[in-house]
Amino acid sequence: MIAEYLDETRGLGLGDRRLLPEDPAGRAEARRLMAWFNVKFFNEASCWIVREKVYKRFMPTEQGGGSPDMELVRAARTNIRYHLRYIGYLTAERNWLAGVPGPSFGSPWSFRPCGTVTLAAIALI
Repeated sequence: MIAEYLDETRGLGLGDRRLLPEDPAGRAEARRLMAWFNVKFFNEASCWIVREKVYKRFMPTEQGGGSPDMELVRAARTNIRYHLRYIGYLTAERNWLAGVPGPSFGSPWSFRPCGTVTLAAIALI
């Protein structure tokens, strides 16, 4: 996590523009949500939707390309609804997902370099 390293080493100079909170509890919560998006959300939902609905279109048949496996898409769709309910719960309880108000590392828009593709895939559901 290069961005987290930069925040740890140069964050004090950024003042109120830091991406991680200063208090240990807030930092732990931001890291928990980063792990949740990077592992659980990705492995149970967005990975399958992006692979089946986007990547397979451009893959050769011998590498697994072709039409999407709709069983996987339906399972991911079910999982993504669960995850979106959890995000809804978090935003109902807080004004932000983790740490400090505003965008943070715990935000779904920064959880992966391909985050925009992943979130765009949600629109395909």
